[in-house]
This record gives sequence, C-alpha cells and structure tokens, in this order.
Amino acid sequence: MGRSLKASSFTMGNEKGFILPFTLMFLSVILTVAVASKDLYVSKYRYLTNMQNVYERKISLYQTVLYEMEAGGGVDGLRKGSFGTMSVDYLEGSGDLQQIEVRLNQPGEVFLPVVVVYNKDTKKIVDWK
Repeated sequence: MGRSLKASSFTMGNEKGFILPFTLMFLSVILTVAVASKDLYVSKYRYLTNMQNVYERKISLYQTVLYEMEAGGGVDGLRKGSFGTMSVDYLEGSGDLQQIEVRLNQPGEVFLPVVVVYNKDTKKIVDWK
C-alpha cells in the first residue's frame, strides 16, 4: 500500500505533448479526405448532368428525323421537340434518296445542323453528317 494513486494510474501529465499534435494531424487528414471526396462527387455529378443533356439533345434530333422519315411530307418548317425547337429543311433529293437538314434551336445556345440522307422507299438512313 505504499504506492500513491498518482503513480499507479495513467494521467494526462504523462503523455508529454503527444496527444494534441497527433489529434490535430489526424483531424487534418480526415478533413482533407472529406474535401477531396466532395470535389470528386461534384465533378462526377456535373459530368453526368452534362452527358444527360447531350443525350437528350441527340434523342430529340433522332425523334425528329424518325418523324420526318415516317411522315415523308417534304415540308420545311419548325417542329417542337422535347428539348427545343427543331428547324427542318428538305434539301434536293436524287431518286430514292431524300436529304434533310435538322437544326436544334435553343435560346442562348448554337448547335451545328445535322444533315441526314435516307432512302424514301425503305425508310433507312444512308448517311448522317
């Protein structure tokens, strides 16, 4: 019973300045990993959102071309699509081939026109430029 309580138990005075720097270093590593994870998530989310917009535009163009091929009207004009207004212009066709130019119109954005050549009889696309 000659031992004192102070000498037999672990006390904070015995750590000699190790816990605080270790805790701060560990906290900085955890915060760095958290910020890097958030940046990676935001980057992937922006990429996926952008790709979704690209594919929606392409689908809208494909739907317009398919509608024009099925209708076979040959009338220029505007078609309201799910992702904007499509401007359809029928160009000179030769024989069984018909050539149409489809342009996507959206406010504040400029897109290059798509020229599609298809066979009037079989309704199959021959060329897509």
